[in-house]
Amino acid sequence: MSDAKVKELIKKRGSFKAKLTHFSNFLKFLPDTELDSFQTAELQSRLSLMQILYKEYDVLQTELEILSENADDMYAEREQFEAQFHAHVARAQTILVPVRASSPALESAISTDALQHRGPDCRHDFVRLPKIDLPHFDGDYQHWLEFRDTYISLIHVNSSIQKINKFHYLRAALKGSASLIIKSIDFKADNYDLAWQLLIERYNNEKILINNHVQALFKFEHIKQESCSQLRNMIDVTNKNIRALLTLGQSCEHGGLGETLTIYIMSEKLDRATRREWEEYKNNLDSFPTLKEYIKFLNNRADFLDSLNYNRNTTFSNNTNTKYSNDYNKSKTYHTIITKPKPTYNKDDIKCPACSQNHFLFSCQTFRNLDIESRFKKAIESNVCLNCLRPGHTAKRCSLSHCKYCKVKHNTLLHKDSSTEQQAGHSVALSTNVTLPYSDTNNFTILLSTALAKVSDVNGELHTVRLLLDNGSTSNFVTRELCEKLGLVTYSTNSTVSDASERAYGACIYMRTITVDGIVCVRLLASKNRVAPIKPTTIPRLELCGALLGTRLFLKQKTKWQTAGQDLKTGTMVLVRDANLPPLLWLLGRVVAVKTGSDGHCRVADVRTRKGIITRAYNNICPLRVA
Repeated sequence: MSDAKVKELIKKRGSFKAKLTHFSNFLKFLPDTELDSFQTAELQSRLSLMQILYKEYDVLQTELEILSENADDMYAEREQFEAQFHAHVARAQTILVPVRASSPALESAISTDALQHRGPDCRHDFVRLPKIDLPHFDGDYQHWLEFRDTYISLIHVNSSIQKINKFHYLRAALKGSASLIIKSIDFKADNYDLAWQLLIERYNNEKILINNHVQALFKFEHIKQESCSQLRNMIDVTNKNIRALLTLGQSCEHGGLGETLTIYIMSEKLDRATRREWEEYKNNLDSFPTLKEYIKFLNNRADFLDSLNYNRNTTFSNNTNTKYSNDYNKSKTYHTIITKPKPTYNKDDIKCPACSQNHFLFSCQTFRNLDIESRFKKAIESNVCLNCLRPGHTAKRCSLSHCKYCKVKHNTLLHKDSSTEQQAGHSVALSTNVTLPYSDTNNFTILLSTALAKVSDVNGELHTVRLLLDNGSTSNFVTRELCEKLGLVTYSTNSTVSDASERAYGACIYMRTITVDGIVCVRLLASKNRVAPIKPTTIPRLELCGALLGTRLFLKQKTKWQTAGQDLKTGTMVLVRDANLPPLLWLLGRVVAVKTGSDGHCRVADVRTRKGIITRAYNNICPLRVA
């Protein structure tokens, strides 16, 4: 490895020697007489490159001397190269001596170049300042003052720049509609003053400038929610336009009308929470706040929100279940979520509790091969988060996504199939004779206690029975066998069974009916299995939805002909409904006659209006109450 490195360095050293030879050949062909300007510049450039060449050679030769076993040969090689180098450099500097005497500028350039090629330990006062870019102006009055002052200081008043160059800079700086003003002017040095004067006449209009800066304050967009970036944007817009107005001669003195109006205008743009804080801050002051105090308040508020990372981690959700007529009294719920940076794990430090390998538990194939009950037990024993199966926190504080099947906050690998539990829940509901709200949002196994008791029958004899005790039950159940043993009288009733869950709700009714012919029928009226997809937070008291649906099915009339309609009498003032017209244009009339159907019920009436007598069904007639 060392020999290969030495050979590579020797090849590079040969390249340096070749460059030194080229410089020597260049010096040989220079004339003995005085050099012209081109030859002088070329010699100066080559001499500067020789300084750089020597630095690179010194680094390479030093490395060779360290790696080589025969250091004496390397020292001799260095001595030979340095002798040739200094001889050629001395000759080049000797040639430049008469040129330096006749040209002080060249002497300054050479000395500056020499300073640049010194070592890093040599300190000097030559500092390269960043380049100032030429400003651009697109015709927007908001940017005119900034462009005007910058362009005048850099270009317009600079006497070292010729007018033709100033004209070139001006054309390059103008964009959009502003460039059209001087586009038709001939590109000549004499026309520069004319072009600049046309630009001044168009955009240096104080009335328009004042109007635009005032409009910028009025047109500032309303801040909808707390945000440090939007508050700082308000500060910048306010300061920019106020300073521009001051530059244009518009005073904004302390306590003056202009300052008061500015504070009022900008405070109206604040979000509701910041506006409330501002009103509290203002009420604690003895006098009306100044613009400086208002800006200070916004800065402090923006710093506070920035420290909480509020504008990126706060979500606002309105409570859709509360209705008020006044918008300011609407109930809102604010959910603040302040996230913490995710912890970083070193792969070598990760140890799977199931197989002791370097990976997380959710990536373990051994863990995946277990059944769900064993996975759940293993996760609890390993003291890991049940949501992401990572150590260091609990599921309550976990910010990762939940189960993709049931949306409950546990890992998908720990999801239990709820079909068995739902089946059990349905069997309980079907065995009851009352409305039973049920929800399967939680998957828990509950053990109920039992007890032995003695019950007397209708004849007073005692029978030993087993009771199943359920403290949460609202109904009592008994088997048919026990009813017969106790001699209890039973009778049939119409019953409704309802069920509710996170995904849907439904109801079914068993009805026993007897026709006019004496035929007994038992029917099952059931709603759709999935009435509507329901989010967990959209409908309050979800368990009542199924019961309400069951009640409506149970109370449903046998036929529509038995529904009691409205009672219209002759002489009643009514409005005739027209689906093609708004209610204010419906015809006003009076009932002159009602028509009876074959079943004895009235469903159609004749109404006298300004257009004559018209016949309409009851559902298209709106009776008017006359006091």
